[in-house]
Amino acid sequence: MAEKSSLERLELLGRLSSITEELESIAKSAGKSAKQAPRMDFAGGKSVSVGKEPSLVRMFYEASRSIVVKNLLAGRCAIDCYVAGKTMGLGFAVKNHQHLMKVCRTLGMGPLIFKEAEGPQGHQIVVELKKGFTASFAETAKHPICYFEAGFLSGLTERVTKRRVDLQEMSCAGAGAKNCRFVSSQAPPEDEKVRARTKGAVAILPMDQYSEENVRLLTTLAAHALTAIENTLLFEKAKRQMVIDGLTGVYNHRYFQQAVRVELKRAERHRQPLAILMMDVDRFKRVNDVCGHPQGDRLLRMVGRVLTTLVRDIDVVARYGGDEFAIVLPQTDASGAAVVASRILGWLAKTHLLRHRGKNIRVSMSIGIAVRSKAIHEPSLLIDSADKALLRAKRNGQGQIVLAAEAGK
Repeated sequence: MAEKSSLERLELLGRLSSITEELESIAKSAGKSAKQAPRMDFAGGKSVSVGKEPSLVRMFYEASRSIVVKNLLAGRCAIDCYVAGKTMGLGFAVKNHQHLMKVCRTLGMGPLIFKEAEGPQGHQIVVELKKGFTASFAETAKHPICYFEAGFLSGLTERVTKRRVDLQEMSCAGAGAKNCRFVSSQAPPEDEKVRARTKGAVAILPMDQYSEENVRLLTTLAAHALTAIENTLLFEKAKRQMVIDGLTGVYNHRYFQQAVRVELKRAERHRQPLAILMMDVDRFKRVNDVCGHPQGDRLLRMVGRVLTTLVRDIDVVARYGGDEFAIVLPQTDASGAAVVASRILGWLAKTHLLRHRGKNIRVSMSIGIAVRSKAIHEPSLLIDSADKALLRAKRNGQGQIVLAAEAGK
């Protein structure tokens, strides 16, 4: 049963793909040959070549219309046909109702009756055609099918009335009615971008335009899409959990080690500077003892956010462990790293990250800096150098910055 269901789905997808390719090929061909095509008379739903013998243009027209009508009968292309028709209708500079009817007669869309009246839903426009272009090729339609004509007449009427008009076909000669009857619809308020893109098409399409085949196909595609989206989200979540510290939201120790390796290789290849900062919160244990561990966790989260906002997008902020943080600074020398470190200490000095028992609490950090050099060409050596500089900074007192070059003094 499962294999049969899969084969049916593949068959539906193959049919849809085949139809799509045909329509795209026709659209491209039409765009290239439109200027060379001879003038054609659409009267009576038939195309007539300028020459006596059937031309390629005529065969193209008949084939393309046949494909479009088949798709309309199957519940496809409705919006495309409506939008194409309305775009064409808006292109005619019609001045009044008489001019509108003359344009339609010239194009073979006659006889035509145009009426305006007050209806149950207010002012309505009613247009009746003996038979539209589409209806002449659709004698067995199950629902109104002249979407191109609805769009075309909407565009012409909109030019005459100078206000938005969207006509919906209420009865269709192709579905067995005496004539094709179009009535102006009361379009619900929509997003302006949607209205501009569809030219009102959403408002004039009936809910039952999709065939059972379309519903089954769309349901299958939706199920596959939902599964793919869920799998993607799960993958992204798992990947994020592997590299993001759960408490602070910055990168974790594992990602920091990887970033140092990658950036060090890049710096050596392009002969660019590279610096890293190692830092920790001064007297963090006392914060936990006095304010409690929940407040200590909150402080670490705040520090992570502060560090992220004070560096560039290309810099990597990570929690090294406990109350220690690290920052990888690509394309940054010792002086540039010192500027970043000073910026961090300056921001902390004037900001209260915690409030305990009615008192604002400031914190400071000790920072060690290491820079890539000929003597420091391994990730472990660079990290160890910065860590030793941090240890020297902590021994010097709170809020100190020490360069790795000073660590050995």
